[in-house]
Formats: sequence, C-alpha cells, structure tokens
Amino acid sequence: MNDEHGRRDDGEDIDTGQAIAELATLRETPVEGFVDRIRRSVQRRLLVAQTADFSLGVFMRTMFDYLAAILDAFRGSQPPREGSD
Repeated sequence: MNDEHGRRDDGEDIDTGQAIAELATLRETPVEGFVDRIRRSVQRRLLVAQTADFSLGVFMRTMFDYLAAILDAFRGSQPPREGSD
C-alpha cells in the first residue's frame, strides 16, 4: 500500500515520471487580489455561521423561558417554605 510520502510499504520509490515535471511548468501566479477575495469570502461565511449560531441560541433560550412561564402559570402560586427568606 502507498503512503503519503510516495513510497511503497516495501521501501521501493514510486516513479512519478515526466508528467509531474510538466505540471510544474503550468504553474501560474494568482491574479492580484485573489487571496484577498478568498479571505473575504471565508470571513463572510464565518460571519453568517456565527450569526446563525447566536440567533438559534437566543431563540432556544427565549422558547425555554416561555415554556417555563407557561408551566409556572399552571402550577399556580405556592406558599413560601419554612426557613426561607
């Protein structure tokens, strides 16, 4: 089986051939501003994810509070316990 370093389990090197060298010549430098566009895209996605996470948390907390208020309304008022202030 091959590992990530291009060697077989038996220690023999794998011949990558001429194709790898030809691919290296095709390398182009990215256009100016390409990295900045990628960074802004990632930051926008993170902002949306964090906003959705926060909104869902607030929504769940609000629903829990409403449910607690409804259950308290059905339970009615209870007399204070002995020894509590």
